[in-house]
Amino acid sequence: MLTASMTNVITNFLHASFLLVYAISSLIYLLRKDLRFSLFIVLFFFGAFVLKIMGVYVHYTQTTEHIILAWILISFLVILNNYFISQGMQMPDNARILIMVISVLFSFLFVVKGINRHAADIASMINFTYIALSIVMIYCIAAYYSNSMLRTGFILIVLSNIIWITVRNIVNHLIGQEIPAQYQYDNDFYHLLLIISTTIIYVAIIKGYWKKPFKS
Repeated sequence: MLTASMTNVITNFLHASFLLVYAISSLIYLLRKDLRFSLFIVLFFFGAFVLKIMGVYVHYTQTTEHIILAWILISFLVILNNYFISQGMQMPDNARILIMVISVLFSFLFVVKGINRHAADIASMINFTYIALSIVMIYCIAAYYSNSMLRTGFILIVLSNIIWITVRNIVNHLIGQEIPAQYQYDNDFYHLLLIISTTIIYVAIIKGYWKKPFKS
């Protein structure tokens, strides 16, 4: 039977493959001067791809020091990718500032409180909730400043993170500890939801919705 440690790598890698295809495809459209695509869209997908590769790495490596450094890097990459979204969608300045404040604040909380360097095992070392909460807030803002199918994609990412946070915290509370890595199958469900979400966003971009800014 496959443990969650193994299936997490598979579903993370699967999502990474989709993101790489979207990044390369977006770059090709950009080089063809397709007005539906911008450099920020390419960077958004490529940044998400790098984050997924890092996700595969942290599930695979067993070196504690490397895991900590990798998660810190992930938290900073999340900030960068949030910047790509706010700039690419041409949000108002106050929304861009809010996104950066939320991103930096929750990445700081993650590094300070979300990483338990004295944990008994790797599974209980990382509390991803801080990053997930920041993603929920950022993508709520992105959903507000988008429309139609693009909004649906962002909302689904929000729901994916809320479902993951809720399920993980309820189970942790019930068993009185962090779920052991070999039983974290909720990560797989989360990764599959993200595949659906990013696919919807990519299709929405193809249909031109990213280039139709929200109008109040």
